[in-house]
Amino acid sequence: MTKQSRKDNHWHQIQAAIARRVARAAKVFASLRAARPELAPFAAPGALTAQLHATSADCDDLYRALVGAVRDREEPYAALARDLLWLGAWPILNNIYVRSRVSRRDGARAADVSLAFSEAIVGVVLLPSEPAIETIARETASALKQIQREEKAWTDRHEVDQAAVDEGMRDMTAPPPPDPEAVRAELNEAIGRDGDLIFLYVARGESMPEIAAHTGVSEPTVRRRIHRASKRMRASRR
Repeated sequence: MTKQSRKDNHWHQIQAAIARRVARAAKVFASLRAARPELAPFAAPGALTAQLHATSADCDDLYRALVGAVRDREEPYAALARDLLWLGAWPILNNIYVRSRVSRRDGARAADVSLAFSEAIVGVVLLPSEPAIETIARETASALKQIQREEKAWTDRHEVDQAAVDEGMRDMTAPPPPDPEAVRAELNEAIGRDGDLIFLYVARGESMPEIAAHTGVSEPTVRRRIHRASKRMRASRR
């Protein structure tokens, strides 16, 4: 495996994980088809994504149906609709990922593109004057640029002391309760929405790039929130 293919491995792992989720979602897909008549001709998720890949320019109604399910947060199938959009748009998303080669840690660009896609899908407006897939690609690329600008601006203003973060995490969790869920509950009660990130970092031993990739939160944002929460916890114990 080449150095570059190792760097891209996390990106393809995200794709493979989404494909596995979709393959296991036959019952949810049936509910989605019932709610969105445009999808009724497709007996299985694979048939739908194959159609999106084969004739993406003629699939505006399919993209609009999936985007609508995501944007309207239709349950229980909004998450499946988002995954189907990802698989359908994969060739274009992969191009965006390849073109976004910047100096970033392994997995960080993958998390950035995933987050940009999620933000684009929620806010995208699909007009008849432009193919839906082109609109989704443009909005994803635009969201990615904004994410990277914000991360660079924050990085330029702050220098995170990793040793201080690690020390704060150890102080915060010593001695740890024996029940991992008790740790999670304690952290969520103490620091709110940052609790789950810190639980993954401390109790599960996950790296910040790993946390970023599977939560859809960019790595600099993960680092910033863990650093901020660590300082709050240490201050509260004085």
